[in-house]
Amino acid sequence: MSLLELAAITDPQRLARMESLHLDRALDRDALDRLTQMAAGLLDASASYVSLVEANQQMFLSHYGLPESLTGRDGLPLEHAFCSHVVATNQPLIAPDTRDDPRLASSLLVTEYGFNAYAGVPILLSSGPAIGSFCVVNYTPRNWTDGEIGLLTDLADAVRAHLELHSALQRAELAEEERDLNIRFLEQVFEAAPDIIYIYDLAERRNVYSNHEMLHVLNYSPGDFREMEPGQVEMLLHPDDLATLKMRNERLRGAPVGTVSDDEFRMRHADGSYRWLHSRETILELDAEGFPRRLLGVAQDITRRRQMEAAQRETVQRLTLMRRVDIELLRTLDLQGALTVAMDAALRVTNASDAFIGLIEGDSLHTVSVAGAYEKDALIPMGEGVIGRALRNSRPELIQDVAADPAYVALLPGTRAQMILPLVYRDRAVGVMVLDSRRPDRLTADTFEFMKLIIDRITVSIENALLYQLAQDRLTEVSALYDRVRQLEQLKTDMIRLAAHDLRSPLNVVLLHAELLLEDENLDATRRRAVDEIRASSGRMDRIVSDILSLQRIEAMDATARDPISLSRLVESVAAGRQDEAQARELAFTVLLPGSSVVIEADPAQMREAVDNLIGNALKYTPAGGSVIVRLTERSGHAVFEVEDTGPGIPDELQPRLFTPFFRARAAETAAVEGTGLGLHLVKNIVERHGGKMRFHSTYGRGSMFGFEIPSVRTGVLKPVE
Repeated sequence: MSLLELAAITDPQRLARMESLHLDRALDRDALDRLTQMAAGLLDASASYVSLVEANQQMFLSHYGLPESLTGRDGLPLEHAFCSHVVATNQPLIAPDTRDDPRLASSLLVTEYGFNAYAGVPILLSSGPAIGSFCVVNYTPRNWTDGEIGLLTDLADAVRAHLELHSALQRAELAEEERDLNIRFLEQVFEAAPDIIYIYDLAERRNVYSNHEMLHVLNYSPGDFREMEPGQVEMLLHPDDLATLKMRNERLRGAPVGTVSDDEFRMRHADGSYRWLHSRETILELDAEGFPRRLLGVAQDITRRRQMEAAQRETVQRLTLMRRVDIELLRTLDLQGALTVAMDAALRVTNASDAFIGLIEGDSLHTVSVAGAYEKDALIPMGEGVIGRALRNSRPELIQDVAADPAYVALLPGTRAQMILPLVYRDRAVGVMVLDSRRPDRLTADTFEFMKLIIDRITVSIENALLYQLAQDRLTEVSALYDRVRQLEQLKTDMIRLAAHDLRSPLNVVLLHAELLLEDENLDATRRRAVDEIRASSGRMDRIVSDILSLQRIEAMDATARDPISLSRLVESVAAGRQDEAQARELAFTVLLPGSSVVIEADPAQMREAVDNLIGNALKYTPAGGSVIVRLTERSGHAVFEVEDTGPGIPDELQPRLFTPFFRARAAETAAVEGTGLGLHLVKNIVERHGGKMRFHSTYGRGSMFGFEIPSVRTGVLKPVE
């Protein structure tokens, strides 16, 4: 098993998703056994089973026809489990003869149990990767049909539905168990809850029962409330909340037992302060006329919550202001606009009397935005004073009394307080915002904390504006360079076409005269060999020119000018045109096409050139008596074209350069085979321009496989393949 497959199997998310199925809790294996038995019967298989692939082993959830010596194991190690490949790839694994598959041949399932044919499809949950597979095996090799694989997939989906139903039921049971546990827990919590619990008699207008929390919250004992005169409890209410009590009584008038009322109000503490209480009251008893008589109430001290809500409202107001500042800063990439927004925001928050934003230039600050008495475009020394200290430390400072700080250096007369906010970008101070006030109470600690929150946004906005300005300058330069490159590219194209055209004419003359000379019967053997060599060399030059022109034509073509074509028909047509060549070379030439048409969107001429090139290469490099197999399949929405030969193969050290232009993998076995070294580069260019990728593997001395895969389509009017 590869490291990638092992990583997929041991993926924590996959294992967690599998754990969430709760397969260890009362799984209905009879239903699974019926499915495995059905699979063996419908597919006429020797055995079938449903597997679960854990991090280090395969488990049998259900099986039919398997020997007990296998199913009785604690688990099957992953290196012997066929299903591990299915789960790792999330794809079916179909093996007509497992002994021919290097991934399966050494498994004890083959060597000890004789699983000579295997088909397995992944069990994919509605969300997440595969957790196992549904498999059928045969003790003799056999070909599995598409219909059989489809049936197996349907059965795997049934297993998936069964497992997910089991998971849902187990989650429900666990939720119910947890609910019961929570109920018992809540009962214990309420027994010890630190809440005020009381019974209020509406007729007597006093508490007839209060628990001990009354003492803790309001510093009154339960007895104090029971001994109060009628109406005294109401006197403890905050005057502004008497209306709340009146509305409660009106709301409950005529309501049945069990009606609940929620209210919040303040009650006076024994020390004279007020505490906020949240009371939840329910009608406990009605009087003879059907009106509420007694209320059962539970009250909580929410004083702290009310204080936090007030603080939260203040925070929301500040965050709203910060958001407005953010929006204003993000609206502009113009430097001056960003500076204006930043200065306006700072003045709105602090009410400072004077301010400036200075960017560092050498040992000074260049004032790029000012307010009040500061002058724009002035240079302010930054090595001394509080400003210099804040910049050196990259830390904001608030001086609420400048006279008390010996490091303060006055920049303007009358300044009483100063706020210094360094503009730090990526741990580097690039400037500073200075806010002065002639009234010390304007620059408060709260304002300072808030400004520290927004100064980073101001810094990023200014830096972005500077970068945008720099980018605009660079864009102008790049645009000019791009125009120059485009001109040079056109010049290159024109020169290639001109050179190729000019070469064609003299080459044709040389070839013609070589042919005429070879017809002369008086040529001696030496001269005839020389003329034949001239003709062969001229032919090679002509092929090089053709390949260069083809490559140039393909690179210049519109990549979007494509039509739906039948790749099946195109491959069949090209292969038919190569039959005579294969027969002349004494090769076994096999073409394997799918039962249904494989359709892609492509330029027919380019695709024909790519297919013909790969088939021609295989025929050219395969010695007499060998075989060439042309294969077209469709997998997972891709057309997969492969040409496999029994030629000499390509040495490992030469394989990385195969698709580079003008490179030929020269070896002793291929020294006499002619070629330009542009063919594979040309094919790769065509395939990648069609959104595909090359497929290749080769073993030196045993043969090679070249091919490609391109996205397939299901719609469109097919363009005829010539």
